[in-house]
Amino acid sequence: MFSLILLAGLLVAPQQAFMTCTNMASTETQTVQGPARATAILKISTEDDHGRNTHLCQADYQLVITNGSGSDPLVQTVITSDGVWDRRMSVRLSGFSRDGKHIFGMLSEKSRNASLDIVFDYDTANKRCMWWNRQGLSQAACRQVALPERKWPEPHKMMT
Repeated sequence: MFSLILLAGLLVAPQQAFMTCTNMASTETQTVQGPARATAILKISTEDDHGRNTHLCQADYQLVITNGSGSDPLVQTVITSDGVWDRRMSVRLSGFSRDGKHIFGMLSEKSRNASLDIVFDYDTANKRCMWWNRQGLSQAACRQVALPERKWPEPHKMMT
């Protein structure tokens, strides 16, 4: 019986959401249920970065967590990125650990000349993230993480 329950848990699909970076737009995953009626949602909000002479599209990735007690939700910024308009963005919320102390997810951005892929583990007890990207492991308070996209030169600029 236990193996059947474990197999059913592994087959549950993670919650996903997709969008392109446009001004004043947002999307979010469906709610993921954790132990003791806790819930989590991973959302993306985008807008103009209002930078002087840049006007890039800024994306804020936020984890919204409720603890099941009816108190106000906790909103933690996982990462903020700044990049080209119309880049494809996706978020995936895999869910809680069995003990409810960790929330797992990933986010991805793709444009013609840049990409960003991050897998994260949010520790609900100390409100810290561990995340992995192509450069390896990093650890920081979620609300303080700001990771710019890696940018490659435009093809027409490389030929000059």
